[in-house]
Amino acid sequence: MLALDKLYMSELDKIKEEVQASDALAQYLDEEEESFYLEMRNEFEPRMLALYEQVAKENPLQLMAFEQYILDEAYEGLFLPKVLGYAVLRGELNADYKYLVSQDQFSAILLAICNSANFEILSKRIGQTVQLGFALSSDIWVTSLVEQITNKRVKNFLMTQKMPQYRVFENRRALHFRYNKQFKGEIFSSAEFPKSFGEFKVMHLPLRHFLLGRAMLADVDNSSILPHMKEFLQLEDIQGNEELIYILMIFGKYFNYDESVKDLLSASIDACMATDAEFDIKWFSYLDELYARGVEISKDNAQQSLDLIGDKGDLFERYYTLIKDVSSKGVSDDKIVESVKVFHSSYEGLSKQNVALRTAIYRVFEEEMKDLEPLQYSQFFTVFKQMIPYIESFRNQRFNQNLKDLCLKFVKKCIKTFTDKRGRDYQDVKKFVATNFVDVGFMKDKEVVALFKTKRKKKAE
Repeated sequence: MLALDKLYMSELDKIKEEVQASDALAQYLDEEEESFYLEMRNEFEPRMLALYEQVAKENPLQLMAFEQYILDEAYEGLFLPKVLGYAVLRGELNADYKYLVSQDQFSAILLAICNSANFEILSKRIGQTVQLGFALSSDIWVTSLVEQITNKRVKNFLMTQKMPQYRVFENRRALHFRYNKQFKGEIFSSAEFPKSFGEFKVMHLPLRHFLLGRAMLADVDNSSILPHMKEFLQLEDIQGNEELIYILMIFGKYFNYDESVKDLLSASIDACMATDAEFDIKWFSYLDELYARGVEISKDNAQQSLDLIGDKGDLFERYYTLIKDVSSKGVSDDKIVESVKVFHSSYEGLSKQNVALRTAIYRVFEEEMKDLEPLQYSQFFTVFKQMIPYIESFRNQRFNQNLKDLCLKFVKKCIKTFTDKRGRDYQDVKKFVATNFVDVGFMKDKEVVALFKTKRKKKAE
């Protein structure tokens, strides 16, 4: 855990002093009315959140130190329910939706809340968070944590948060999905850079997901990460390791760095290529995963990749040059259509480079349709016609299904919007779908009829 900068500590100390000197705290201590605590919350938590967001953007490796710093009782438990949620979601999960390693940060924050003089009020905001944290943890870990509590009322509260229904995988996964949605758009991801091979084997997944998360964010400063990445890339023991490939790709493709870091990245890639006969396959497999996760596909990213790995072989140079051209000229350009066709036909359809290429092309169409509204259906018609040459070139079921789902989603929005079935808008969409969706094999005639058929309401008995 990286230490918190003095600048942030100074701001937190100032908030702490103001909390202790506040009239709201004095009244709360005097009268023990929850309304005064809520008044204190409304005054100070927005400032703590603003500072937390600043750290998240500028120095994300210090976030856990920030959370540890506000465990001081003088903060009266303010902001702790929020960071408890961050700690719960930050943990790395396995396929069974259980933590890969025990979450010490979650434990530390929860124990601070449990031992707070303001527990009765704080507990009203942490129920679902604790339920999720306990569901994702092992029974032994939960039991050990609960046993550290001596207050019977607090212990009973914790025991009631261990819900039997979350022993079932599907329920546990659904809870995590619902809870995660509440934090959409918030930045709280952090990580540690391994210092040895042993640490790398345990910490490579959290680091990988942290870097991926940063790559997908706009308006953040990643300069504080560079010195740690540079030190990490100089570890001799990790060179040539398979788990390093994804990290090299993310950082090399989406982060800004100087020539010294570029040289280290290049050397690490060379080491991976030298020790792994399937390096190409893994690289493009990971690249496809990146595209599917929604990272930006741009001319600049392609050029950065070309600069880093383009000289490692003809395949990489051809691929990233093509992606750069697609990003700069667009999928409707005749030369791009032909270049994509030539590249795709040069390799087996299921080769990882072709899989990644198809996902990249799909993402372009997805981006073009992302903000289209029903009244812009003529623009949808144009985009759809741009899809046809790629459908014919790729002849791939997964690609076609993805495009079909994307188009159907828009068509259903149109049907919901254009309620007058005799109106021009409704008829234009219907005629287009009836002809073009059938021609490309997205739907059969009967399916088109069913799509536009009005469902009759059942008569009341």
